[in-house]
Amino acid sequence: MDKQRNIGIYFSGPNQDDLKKGSFQVSCSKEEKKSFYTERTLRIQHKVAGKCTDLTIPHLQFTDWDEMKNIPTSTSNFLSFLSLIENVTKQQDDGPILEQFIYCHGCVSEYLRSFNVYANFNEATGKI
Repeated sequence: MDKQRNIGIYFSGPNQDDLKKGSFQVSCSKEEKKSFYTERTLRIQHKVAGKCTDLTIPHLQFTDWDEMKNIPTSTSNFLSFLSLIENVTKQQDDGPILEQFIYCHGCVSEYLRSFNVYANFNEATGKI
């Protein structure tokens, strides 16, 4: 809960210089601002021993945050964002999902799982 909300630069913008750190270079080739998220296409290059490996990845950033409470302003927008991420991952090769999505997905899954325990309860017999 950093009061300054300053987390640093972790990618370059579409009209900025490439971000370089060690043998890695990150550039943004596309950025589209939507109503509650921003979609970017990032290119990551890894140069080592004369070899260069390129990887292009989608980067989705949820932007509909209540700055005072540090939670999404709209539940429906947040759920739409989670659905969007699922659709994007279906179009990509297997790979990691980051940007706190794994944590959020785990929380929602655990919440929904808690209902399954009670759904198996039979009121007539009092047994599971």
